[in-house]
Amino acid sequence: RREQEALLQQLQSTQLELEQAVRMRDDFMSIVAHEVRTPLNGLILETQFPKMHLARANDAAFNLDEMHAMVDRDERQIKSLIRLIEDMLDVSRIRTGKLSIRPNSFDLSQLVGNLLQNFAQQMEAAETEVSFTAPEPVVGYWEELRLQPVVSTLRT
Repeated sequence: RREQEALLQQLQSTQLELEQAVRMRDDFMSIVAHEVRTPLNGLILETQFPKMHLARANDAAFNLDEMHAMVDRDERQIKSLIRLIEDMLDVSRIRTGKLSIRPNSFDLSQLVGNLLQNFAQQMEAAETEVSFTAPEPVVGYWEELRLQPVVSTLRT
Protein backbone atom coordinates (compact mmCIF):
# COMPACT_ATOMS: atom_id res chain seq x y z
CA ARG A 1 0.00 0.00 0.00
CA ARG A 2 2.77 2.48 0.92
CA GLU A 3 4.66 1.54 -2.19
CA GLN A 4 1.61 2.34 -4.32
CA GLU A 5 1.16 5.70 -2.58
CA ALA A 6 4.83 6.54 -3.13
CA LEU A 7 4.55 5.61 -6.81
CA LEU A 8 1.36 7.66 -7.14
CA GLN A 9 3.07 10.64 -5.48
CA GLN A 10 6.03 10.28 -7.84
CA LEU A 11 3.71 10.06 -10.87
CA GLN A 12 1.83 13.17 -9.79
CA SER A 13 5.09 15.05 -9.25
CA THR A 14 6.37 13.98 -12.67
CA GLN A 15 3.08 15.02 -14.26
CA LEU A 16 3.34 18.50 -12.71
CA GLU A 17 6.92 18.85 -13.97
CA LEU A 18 5.88 17.79 -17.47
CA GLU A 19 2.95 20.22 -17.47
CA GLN A 20 5.30 23.02 -16.42
CA ALA A 21 7.74 22.05 -19.18
CA VAL A 22 4.92 22.17 -21.75
CA ARG A 23 3.86 25.64 -20.51
CA MET A 24 7.46 26.85 -20.74
CA ARG A 25 7.75 25.44 -24.27
CA ASP A 26 4.50 27.15 -25.28
CA ASP A 27 5.70 30.46 -23.81
CA PHE A 28 9.01 30.09 -25.64
CA MET A 29 7.26 29.36 -28.95
CA SER A 30 5.02 32.39 -28.47
CA ILE A 31 8.07 34.61 -27.97
CA VAL A 32 9.83 33.05 -30.96
CA ALA A 33 6.78 33.61 -33.17
CA HIS A 34 6.68 37.28 -32.17
CA GLU A 35 10.42 37.71 -32.72
CA VAL A 36 10.25 36.05 -36.16
CA ARG A 37 7.29 38.16 -37.25
CA THR A 38 9.06 41.43 -36.42
CA PRO A 39 11.81 41.21 -39.08
CA LEU A 40 9.42 39.53 -41.52
CA ASN A 41 6.99 42.44 -41.19
CA GLY A 42 9.85 44.80 -42.02
CA LEU A 43 10.70 42.78 -45.12
CA ILE A 44 7.07 42.71 -46.22
CA LEU A 45 6.75 46.48 -45.85
CA GLU A 46 10.04 46.92 -47.68
CA THR A 47 8.79 44.91 -50.68
CA GLN A 48 5.36 46.56 -50.85
CA PHE A 49 6.78 49.97 -51.79
CA PRO A 50 8.62 48.87 -54.95
CA LYS A 51 5.85 46.42 -55.83
CA MET A 52 3.29 49.23 -55.78
CA HIS A 53 5.44 51.41 -58.04
CA LEU A 54 6.22 48.53 -60.39
CA ALA A 55 2.50 47.80 -60.75
CA ARG A 56 2.02 51.42 -61.82
CA ALA A 57 5.07 51.29 -64.13
CA ASN A 58 6.48 54.20 -62.13
CA ASP A 59 10.20 53.79 -62.88
CA ALA A 60 10.91 57.33 -61.69
CA ALA A 61 10.15 56.28 -58.10
CA PHE A 62 13.43 54.37 -57.95
CA ASN A 63 16.78 56.00 -57.73
CA LEU A 64 20.00 54.14 -57.14
CA ASP A 65 20.55 55.46 -53.59
CA GLU A 66 17.06 54.41 -52.48
CA MET A 67 17.52 50.97 -54.01
CA HIS A 68 20.84 50.54 -52.19
CA ALA A 69 19.23 51.61 -48.92
CA MET A 70 16.33 49.17 -49.41
CA VAL A 71 18.65 46.28 -50.22
CA ASP A 72 20.80 47.13 -47.18
CA ARG A 73 17.73 47.16 -44.89
CA ASP A 74 16.51 43.88 -46.36
CA GLU A 75 19.91 42.30 -45.82
CA ARG A 76 19.94 43.44 -42.18
CA GLN A 77 16.45 42.02 -41.63
CA ILE A 78 17.48 38.68 -43.14
CA LYS A 79 20.56 38.62 -40.94
CA SER A 80 18.31 39.37 -37.98
CA LEU A 81 16.22 36.31 -38.80
CA ILE A 82 19.35 34.19 -39.10
CA ARG A 83 20.48 35.46 -35.68
CA LEU A 84 17.12 34.57 -34.21
CA ILE A 85 17.40 31.04 -35.55
CA GLU A 86 20.93 30.84 -34.14
CA ASP A 87 19.57 31.99 -30.77
CA MET A 88 17.02 29.19 -30.82
CA LEU A 89 19.80 26.73 -31.59
CA ASP A 90 21.75 28.18 -28.65
CA VAL A 91 19.17 26.68 -26.29
CA SER A 92 20.23 23.26 -27.51
CA ARG A 93 23.91 24.21 -27.36
CA ILE A 94 23.53 25.37 -23.75
CA ARG A 95 21.98 22.04 -22.78
CA THR A 96 24.84 20.11 -24.35
CA GLY A 97 27.54 22.47 -23.07
CA LYS A 98 28.58 23.47 -26.59
CA LEU A 99 27.67 27.19 -26.53
CA SER A 100 30.55 29.37 -27.59
CA ILE A 101 30.85 33.12 -27.14
CA ARG A 102 33.04 35.05 -29.57
CA PRO A 103 33.40 38.70 -28.53
CA ASN A 104 35.02 41.21 -30.85
CA SER A 105 35.56 44.95 -31.01
CA PHE A 106 32.74 47.00 -32.54
CA ASP A 107 30.88 50.30 -32.22
CA LEU A 108 27.72 49.91 -30.15
CA SER A 109 26.32 53.21 -31.43
CA GLN A 110 26.53 51.90 -35.00
CA LEU A 111 24.68 48.74 -33.94
CA VAL A 112 21.88 50.79 -32.35
CA GLY A 113 21.68 53.08 -35.40
CA ASN A 114 21.45 50.13 -37.79
CA LEU A 115 18.74 48.43 -35.73
CA LEU A 116 16.70 51.63 -35.62
CA GLN A 117 17.02 51.89 -39.41
CA ASN A 118 15.77 48.31 -39.71
CA PHE A 119 12.60 49.23 -37.87
CA ALA A 120 12.11 52.71 -39.33
CA GLN A 121 9.13 51.72 -41.49
CA GLN A 122 7.44 49.89 -38.63
CA MET A 123 7.91 52.86 -36.32
CA GLU A 124 6.59 55.19 -39.00
CA ALA A 125 3.55 52.96 -39.54
CA ALA A 126 2.94 52.99 -35.77
CA GLU A 127 3.40 56.78 -35.77
CA THR A 128 6.26 56.38 -33.30
CA GLU A 129 9.43 58.38 -33.35
CA VAL A 130 12.72 57.33 -31.82
CA SER A 131 15.81 59.47 -31.92
CA PHE A 132 19.32 58.31 -31.17
CA THR A 133 22.52 60.29 -31.12
CA ALA A 134 25.95 59.26 -29.99
CA PRO A 135 28.44 62.13 -29.90
CA GLU A 136 31.27 59.67 -30.46
CA PRO A 137 31.68 55.96 -31.17
CA VAL A 138 31.03 53.58 -28.26
CA VAL A 139 33.59 50.91 -29.06
CA GLY A 140 33.89 47.88 -26.80
CA TYR A 141 34.76 44.22 -26.80
CA TRP A 142 31.40 42.42 -26.89
CA GLU A 143 29.55 39.61 -28.62
CA GLU A 144 27.62 41.54 -31.25
CA LEU A 145 25.20 38.69 -31.95
CA ARG A 146 24.21 38.60 -28.28
CA LEU A 147 23.70 42.36 -28.01
CA GLN A 148 21.50 42.77 -31.10
CA PRO A 149 18.45 41.03 -29.61
CA VAL A 150 18.92 42.98 -26.38
CA VAL A 151 18.88 46.31 -28.24
CA SER A 152 15.91 45.16 -30.35
CA THR A 153 14.00 44.27 -27.20
CA LEU A 154 14.74 47.68 -25.70
CA ARG A 155 13.25 49.26 -28.81
CA THR A 156 9.91 47.62 -28.08
